[in-house]
Amino acid sequence: MIKNDKQYQITKTLLTDFKKTLEEILNETDESIDPIYKKIEEDSVKGQIKVFEKEISDYEFLKQGEANFICVDSISNLHELLIKARILKGWTHAELARRLDLKEQQIQRYEFSNYSTASIARVNQVASVLDINNCPFKIKLSKQPVFTQPQEYDDEMISNAFQKMKINRCFISI
Repeated sequence: MIKNDKQYQITKTLLTDFKKTLEEILNETDESIDPIYKKIEEDSVKGQIKVFEKEISDYEFLKQGEANFICVDSISNLHELLIKARILKGWTHAELARRLDLKEQQIQRYEFSNYSTASIARVNQVASVLDINNCPFKIKLSKQPVFTQPQEYDDEMISNAFQKMKINRCFISI
């Protein structure tokens, strides 16, 4: 994901370089090169070109500021929502930092680490400043495991264990 104009320029340069490399591969006439190796190399370069083109296209779309909503596929990608919202608003790291009363370098660190170094309170504050604090989402919980009682455990043994848990204020639902 492209996070700023510098990364955008670097990605565009890399795209140009990869396209030149692809042309070289396609125009290679050396018969000693294994055709399977050549095909693998060609496909991998084409794949990387597609990734660069998608990232550039996504960034340019966000920079236009015309998107109505931003989607992320999981809570583990929440950082993408924050970064994309900043880009969509046309804010630099400096502008977001100013609105949060932080230093620009702190925003850069947060984005570099995909907000893994930010507290939940800070993430909430960033989301609020970006006007995404009222964004509802659903969380799919995995199916709860089913526990079965081993045959060697009798009801008295389970009752005693439950009483010990109650005394020690350790409760779990069974």
